[in-house]
Amino acid sequence: MKLSVEQRFRDRLVLTFIVLLAGCCGGSDCPCPAAGADSVDDAKTATDGSLPDGAPETPEPPACLDIRDFGDFAENNFDIQVDADITIAAGTTVCIDKDVWLGGNSIFTIEAGATLKFMSGTRLMIGALESAQIIALGTGEAPVVFTSGTAAPAAGDWLGLEFGPHVLTGSTLDHCVVEYAAGHETVSALTVAPAAEPGRISVSNSVLRHNLHGALRSTSQEAGLFKSFSGNELHDNGDWSIFIEPDPMGSIGADNTLDAPVKLLSTTYTGKVEKSASWPNLGVPYIVTEDLKVGSDDSPVLTLEEGVELLFNQDTGLYVGLNAPGGVAAEGVTFTSAATAPGPGDWRGIYFTPDALGSTLDSCGVSYAGRDGKAAVDIALGANMSVSIVGTTFSDNGGEYDIWTTCIGDEPDKCGKYVNADPPNVFDLEPCLCD
Repeated sequence: MKLSVEQRFRDRLVLTFIVLLAGCCGGSDCPCPAAGADSVDDAKTATDGSLPDGAPETPEPPACLDIRDFGDFAENNFDIQVDADITIAAGTTVCIDKDVWLGGNSIFTIEAGATLKFMSGTRLMIGALESAQIIALGTGEAPVVFTSGTAAPAAGDWLGLEFGPHVLTGSTLDHCVVEYAAGHETVSALTVAPAAEPGRISVSNSVLRHNLHGALRSTSQEAGLFKSFSGNELHDNGDWSIFIEPDPMGSIGADNTLDAPVKLLSTTYTGKVEKSASWPNLGVPYIVTEDLKVGSDDSPVLTLEEGVELLFNQDTGLYVGLNAPGGVAAEGVTFTSAATAPGPGDWRGIYFTPDALGSTLDSCGVSYAGRDGKAAVDIALGANMSVSIVGTTFSDNGGEYDIWTTCIGDEPDKCGKYVNADPPNVFDLEPCLCD
């Protein structure tokens, strides 16, 4: 039978007391039974009722358990490899001085009120090389805390939690605190690997704070990456809160609280939204770091909720229906420059290609677009496209025209059309325009 950590600790205390007691018996100060006493306790009361000098006191439980107390795990100079189920009991504090890699199809359970303290440069890896699951269930009054093990904690002390490609379905962080992590520019407090499968991770009602390089980073391109990412507070995490690919962004809930931007990245040439999704208004801007493309064989529609701000880096743009069907539905959305001091032509603009389907700009704002003197909105008309621009404001753009339409076909000049959009305007393009 495998003993629990608490049983093992209690047995060590009993053994220690017996050894010390046996070693001192026979001496003048020995707490062995005195003449006429039936027990050590009787011997105590036979004198002054106190422990004799030199008698061992029951030691206090350690302030911090070692992760090694939970099993006989393989270990090298850099990491500890946990390949068996572990439960960190409620209220327990565990100190970690090396990277901990969870594998072996193990389940790492952390109960409410437990604290894990990580020394400098360490991290918790879940399912990096082998399958593993983490279940950390705190409460509002007793959260599970992942924190720095240093005496004076600071942002970046340790690396954070990393979910690998073999993380198991049901991995959950609920009512947790992750703080003082993200100690390298390639990781955040929570980092999700490129090959992580969708729908396996839930993060809810948790606080991600005081982290150096962001609260969440995901290089996975999977739509629906998180089963749930909701009710979380992300604050004081550096220059940005979330760094994520376009498709997984659709699994981030609207009820999260952020105080720094979302950065959209593209780690591959595609960088597309390939599944229909809605991006919520999180109260902070989205920064587009690479070209944002919408389209696939699934004909996705990217819905941008009212109040969303998309800020584009220099030389980037939004391409809708490029080489595959896709659409954008935006109402009350701002499309503008990410520059600190924006100017006309900072970014390329919005491109609707012949496969742009069901696309709408309604009461939006487009500014500082028109790179190299081109229009802010470029529409390449096709037989199947559908684009509507209604009540949208154009300002401070770099081109002579705000909207430029071109027919794609044998006679591209036949339907060529330049439009100055003077709001409020209604500009509806029907498929028959190029007939």
